[in-house]
Amino acid sequence: MSHKAGAALQVNDLDSTLAFYTHYLDFALVSSQPDVGTALIRDSGGDLLLLADPRIEEVKSLLAEPCLVFKPGNTLDYLETNLESRHARFLERGLTEAEILQTTSPLGDRRLTITDPNGYRFTFEQTASRTPEQTMALYSRCDSSIVEAIAGLTEADLDLKRAPDEWSIRQIIHHFAESSSLILIPVKIALAQLGSACAQSYSQDQWVEGLDYAHRPIEASLALVKAVQAHIIQLLQHVPDNWERYVVFVEPSGGEGEGWQRSIGGLIENQVRHTAEHIDEIRQTRQLYNR
Repeated sequence: MSHKAGAALQVNDLDSTLAFYTHYLDFALVSSQPDVGTALIRDSGGDLLLLADPRIEEVKSLLAEPCLVFKPGNTLDYLETNLESRHARFLERGLTEAEILQTTSPLGDRRLTITDPNGYRFTFEQTASRTPEQTMALYSRCDSSIVEAIAGLTEADLDLKRAPDEWSIRQIIHHFAESSSLILIPVKIALAQLGSACAQSYSQDQWVEGLDYAHRPIEASLALVKAVQAHIIQLLQHVPDNWERYVVFVEPSGGEGEGWQRSIGGLIENQVRHTAEHIDEIRQTRQLYNR
């Protein structure tokens, strides 16, 4: 794979940020250029992240495409297999219980969230144990859950945001359409050509702006979510032993490496969690404005 990172975090101070990430988060330092103001780290999921201090004016030029530039206040999410062990390590290394936010999602997934010196939130989540049948039951309700979450909202209400720098409800709905449709081809490849490669170019920020999420009516996106969901469910009903079939994601740029495997079960589970997280965001927005 490419030796460039696909994501960057803009940080205030490189040294204190590196110390925090390596000590508390178990991220590994790959390289550092303190004179320039950058460092490359590998996170707990194995992905490269570029850290850039205020001297770097154009961060995207240092990244592989597609890329994502996080800003203070953003949340980075990681799956965790043993949340108790992660919690214990936080405490052993000096964090207090007050600095560790413990929450449980509407689906029963448990999370630990800590905030770094720059204001980034790092969430480590351990999913509740679910059978494939339970996960598919949740997936089959994703479209109706979205409709229920926005029931009664006016056209003007769709433009409400939980915070000024976050997405509006309208933008979240269009994001649902993209996230649901982006798994369709990988699922089909895994079913028809087990283990084959799949290259997808997706830059979240560019799609939000380039596809005008902020101003488009939502009806077509709601219809797309429903159609893709029904199509995937039908596919899985016609191909037996499908849950562990997998696709290999590779860099669109054709970089070095063998890529990374994602099973159909993992793709569906991720879609269920992703939908639930954004629906919770919509509910919080409605509560904030008493809608």
